[in-house]
Amino acid sequence: MPKHSKPNIVLVVDNPVRDMPGLVLLAMELAKQGARAFLVPMKLQIPEIYLCSPDYVLLPYARVNNEGLIEDLVARGVKVGVLETEGAVFEENIQLHLACTAKESIRAKLSHAFMWGKTGEEIALKHKWYQQDCIVTGK
Repeated sequence: MPKHSKPNIVLVVDNPVRDMPGLVLLAMELAKQGARAFLVPMKLQIPEIYLCSPDYVLLPYARVNNEGLIEDLVARGVKVGVLETEGAVFEENIQLHLACTAKESIRAKLSHAFMWGKTGEEIALKHKWYQQDCIVTGK
């Protein structure tokens, strides 16, 4: 797809039942503001993201399983953000902690990390999941 003056923004849909309504609303708002928004299913993200010639990709998380994708997109000059779609982050959620990418270099490449509020932000900072200047919350 050729580049246009409008930014191409890819929103990756992890769980359609949970995520689709909010991402459709986000895509509509982005379109109103002049962006070209694409909804891409998680299962087809590798080929579909690249077909959209993205300027920005919003992933559902930064975990071990998508480290390579994040590195590749950033190396191509694409900004990458994450929307923690797994829900609220709680201190006792050890599974989420274990699944988070251990590579600080990956997390440092993220443009944004959208979190579920102040508690999620505090826990993310405590565990050094994301850098403070990239965290955005629904305060």
